[in-house]
Amino acid sequence: MNIGSHTPTQLVLIAGLSLFASLVWTLLAKSRRLAPGAAWAMTATNLLLLVGVSLYVVRGQPGWADVLTYQTSSLFLLSCFGLLWAAGPLITNDAPVWRKPLWLLVLTMVMLVLIPTSSPYWPAMSSGGMMALNAGVAIAAYPRLRRVLSWQLSALLVSPYALLALMFLIRTLAALLLPIEQLSLLHQSQANTLWLWVGFLMALLINTQVAFLLVLRLVLMLQRLTRIDPLTGALNRRAFDAALLNAHAAAGRGIGYSLALIDMDHFKQLNDQLGHAAGDAALRHLVDGLRPLLRDVDAVGRLGGEEFCLLLRDADIGGAALVAERIRQQLQQTHWQWQGREWPLRASFGVAQRQDGDTGPDAVLARADAALYEAKRMGRDLVR
Repeated sequence: MNIGSHTPTQLVLIAGLSLFASLVWTLLAKSRRLAPGAAWAMTATNLLLLVGVSLYVVRGQPGWADVLTYQTSSLFLLSCFGLLWAAGPLITNDAPVWRKPLWLLVLTMVMLVLIPTSSPYWPAMSSGGMMALNAGVAIAAYPRLRRVLSWQLSALLVSPYALLALMFLIRTLAALLLPIEQLSLLHQSQANTLWLWVGFLMALLINTQVAFLLVLRLVLMLQRLTRIDPLTGALNRRAFDAALLNAHAAAGRGIGYSLALIDMDHFKQLNDQLGHAAGDAALRHLVDGLRPLLRDVDAVGRLGGEEFCLLLRDADIGGAALVAERIRQQLQQTHWQWQGREWPLRASFGVAQRQDGDTGPDAVLARADAALYEAKRMGRDLVR
């Protein structure tokens, strides 16, 4: 049996897979549960692939104009990969990036219109454009994945695009070396059969990969909801207690820590005079302002109401007091307003360092709380 005798059937299989995937992504997009923007983009991607492959199948058939089956087919296929590149950030809820893929698509199509389809440079340009677009998808996706995943898993997830880029690179080189009649995927050859089976597998993997990433995004969002205070973005009490226990355990291995308790001054008056929405905005302003003053190893947690705590790893009480003083001065210099009315935001701070005799983090928290009480007693807007 000649394994190279089924290339048109394989192209139909890829088109069928694209049709099925587009229907599934449409249902997911309409459900609005798994990033509808990304789901609609995948619907469009699969439809572009479906039309592009369908037009490719009828190349050279009577009644089908070359501009439709060559240039238009390539336009749809290139747009498929360009959309994957442009819409990729939607998976992580970022804005799409259109400029680079659009410019590359336009440049490739201009060349495909100017170069005769009978020239070996035409398939070389078509494959080269698809190679560049797939490489762009891989290069753009990798750093976004590395935000939340290991480099090994990130590399695995972008591997389908890297492999497609390599496959199109091989076809680009083949276009410059082989007779033009052998370059069409409709030509019966074992190389084309293998290429199309791998292409079918890559189309399946890409759809599966995007679905996996959307599910992963949902899982991470749920994890975030269980750890993050929804109002301020600080760690909630449960997550902060866990971080504090980890820091205390690490202190037994020689890595100390200090705590800085923060309590907004006159917060009840702010709520009473400006409203609870103003109080919420003031708390968000406090947390947003202190983040630039913290290191990646530090943590901020909301203990309740207007009280927060900073966990400063590998810091002594002097360093903790310095950080607290910087935050206090920053608040003091802030001209915060709510609906046109200015309100002086102030806070009191109590700092404490983990000591060798502490059996748990509660002892450190108690000393920080006592220092905070002293700052309040002495007139507020102080670090103690």
